[in-house]
Amino acid sequence: MLWKRSRWKVRAAKPEELAGLQADLAKDKRWEQLDLSKSVVCVTTRDGEIMMYGSARLIWQIEPIKWMRGKRGVCNAFEQKKSTYLAIRWLHDWLSDVKNNPLIRGYFCAISNRTMQKLAISFGMMPKYLTVKFFGKNL
Repeated sequence: MLWKRSRWKVRAAKPEELAGLQADLAKDKRWEQLDLSKSVVCVTTRDGEIMMYGSARLIWQIEPIKWMRGKRGVCNAFEQKKSTYLAIRWLHDWLSDVKNNPLIRGYFCAISNRTMQKLAISFGMMPKYLTVKFFGKNL
């Protein structure tokens, strides 16, 4: 059997391999198109040939961004949007500051309200998955 004669190994991807892995990822739109150079990447090899790869990155989930019960109704629509924007901006700035955690590479949150989705897009966030309402931003 072929698999018994072959030698499988797993290791960290070498910097010079990342461009080829990135090109492979770009050909398959079913997967999130992330920057592999900002991830921990491993490769599985058989007799020295890369057969597959995997990546991991540290991200934060922003949740909740929520109004206190009974408080939303005392603000007009502009104040509601401004308050939400200020909270997102503060969290973004904190997460972006490398002194807080130099390993953070991005964040995501679930946004169901269409107005807030538009606000997230104007803030530079991008829809991450087409089937669910996850928006994220790489740092």
